[in-house]
Amino acid sequence: MFGLCFGRDENHAYFYDQELQWANPRAFEVLAYFRGGGLFLRNGDEIIAWRPGTTNSQNVSTDCTAGISAGFCLVPEGDAPSFEKINGAYDIAPWAKDKNNVYCNGQVIQGADPSTVQLVNNNLDLRVKVGDAPATYHICQRVDGKH
Repeated sequence: MFGLCFGRDENHAYFYDQELQWANPRAFEVLAYFRGGGLFLRNGDEIIAWRPGTTNSQNVSTDCTAGISAGFCLVPEGDAPSFEKINGAYDIAPWAKDKNNVYCNGQVIQGADPSTVQLVNNNLDLRVKVGDAPATYHICQRVDGKH
């Protein structure tokens, strides 16, 4: 057993008592758990996000739209080898990055430069360069007056 509601054996990966038929048990790992917010999983060369709202483990959606999609979804453009979570000051920090993108709750923060990521405001907010200007995010909401 690993990652709270996930488990695996030599031949299968599980979500609670359901087999994840799409998961490779030898390459499946829980990257981060966010109480109430969701979590990220690595499945070989894919990054999968999971958000509460469904226990259907048989499908992986290609839509990670916050507030709309629930369950398992493929993180767009996720680069599994370089993917890493960004831990803030609280246990629901939804951020992650890889060599190409910065993510919040499984969605790409459009135009964000992953090499400029920094935590600010006592690690409660994320600052990143978007285009030519810095942008500050509290959870997934941009809070510096620009959108």
